[in-house]
Amino acid sequence: MKSRTIPVRTAALSLVCLIGVAAVSAQEPPQPFMTGAQWLGMYDSDEAGREAAAAYVAGYVDGVQSAEATARKKRFCVPDTVTEGELADVVATYLAGKTVFRQMGAPFVIDGALKEQFRC
Repeated sequence: MKSRTIPVRTAALSLVCLIGVAAVSAQEPPQPFMTGAQWLGMYDSDEAGREAAAAYVAGYVDGVQSAEATARKKRFCVPDTVTEGELADVVATYLAGKTVFRQMGAPFVIDGALKEQFRC
């Protein structure tokens, strides 16, 4: 009898896990706070918008670098001499050449631009 109890429990647990995975995968991915197009609109708007776009990128870089402080492999390696404005210019140039990414989340776009420009 014990040999039947364990497989039944295992099967029930597997079914519960499968249902949970199906429910999670059926949900839509979360909407980004800002898309690449929105970021580019801010960057192109005026001087204040460009500064805000640069600060957004710098905040992303700070967050990634803080999270990777002890990581063996880094996502990108931005030299200390690069300014916030230069980071924003890199992202804007990246978006100009890859218009399909404009509908993606701004963090995805920023990450791609910085990985392309500042490989470790």
